[in-house]
Amino acid sequence: MDFTIPKSAEEPLRHFLSLTREQAECLITAISTTKPTLLVQDFATEVAEKCGAIPVRIEPLLSMFSGMYLARIEIGKPLSEFVRGISSALSEHDDPALIPKDKVQFEQHLNSILSAEDSLGVTAKALDLVGDQEHGCHSVRILTDVRHVFSDDPTQKPKAAVIYHTLNLVFHEVSGFKELYIALDHADLQRLKLAIERAESKEATLQTVLESAGVKCLN
Repeated sequence: MDFTIPKSAEEPLRHFLSLTREQAECLITAISTTKPTLLVQDFATEVAEKCGAIPVRIEPLLSMFSGMYLARIEIGKPLSEFVRGISSALSEHDDPALIPKDKVQFEQHLNSILSAEDSLGVTAKALDLVGDQEHGCHSVRILTDVRHVFSDDPTQKPKAAVIYHTLNLVFHEVSGFKELYIALDHADLQRLKLAIERAESKEATLQTVLESAGVKCLN
């Protein structure tokens, strides 16, 4: 099977290949010893704190490694074969900055990173599970307005007013972002509040169940 390096991975790979052996090994240790999180950003923050002054951005590197981890599982290749395939693809690349200077060392480093099942692996799988939805929530806002009730004579002071709310949901789809607007009154707000409180209670209960079973909850 021929491996192709995605364009999105080229810049992070350049940065990784620019690290000294000591810097790369420090990064590997940090990745292996960091607890898994739900978001790559949070995982990257923890890794960066352990790495110290490594002259590259950690988050793009970890996003790339997470993608590699999931890709290897998807195609069903043994880790050693997958790593050799990436190494060979880089060795034939047109960009000299993407060609490993020490192929054996690069393969060892990449193998160590992609072997971090309990840290990088769990984080990558958790993020993949969260994202495996038809619609992923991006942002939520509730807009509140007043609408006046006028008499037959619109020049007169309004007789009454109505307060209403609009729930604005921005969500992800394959084609990009989409928005949804839902009108709410006071009773709707109360029902929504109760539903959220009930969901929070159920989440707390499930966290307790998971903890008692020795399963780490990443939320």
